[in-house]
Amino acid sequence: MTPCQRMKALLAAKALERKESAPVVSTVENLREFLQRKGELIPIVIRMKLVWITDHVYGTWKLVRLHFTDAEAPESLDNLLSVYKTPYEANREDIASALLTVTIWNVESDSELLPLPGSVVDINEYANLQLYRDKQCQLPTRLPQMIWSNEQSSPV
Repeated sequence: MTPCQRMKALLAAKALERKESAPVVSTVENLREFLQRKGELIPIVIRMKLVWITDHVYGTWKLVRLHFTDAEAPESLDNLLSVYKTPYEANREDIASALLTVTIWNVESDSELLPLPGSVVDINEYANLQLYRDKQCQLPTRLPQMIWSNEQSSPV
């Protein structure tokens, strides 16, 4: 095994260990409650269902926002889109408070590297997980910190 292969194996083992020991949060409401607790936050795995992706530009930088709902939401993707995405602009604050918004920089929404809407995604690492305006769950992350299956509505 080369040094590079050994390092990849070591990093994969550590990531698996972190994932197995961290509690899984799979609803937006539970994530909001987790963020409202006072004191030190423990590492968690965030498991949510992707509803839709939007493109944004910040100066010269491109980014996407992934809009997630509860991992086990029983509604069809079409139903979720009609409830959340269609009226989003007119009801942005209310809808954003019912979802998790994840930002990924330097990628566009049509990238094959992103999960498909309807996919259940595990976010294993993140920076700056926060509750914006005391009710909107938001975080920036990177693609390598996410795991998913592109089979819509199937578990990871």
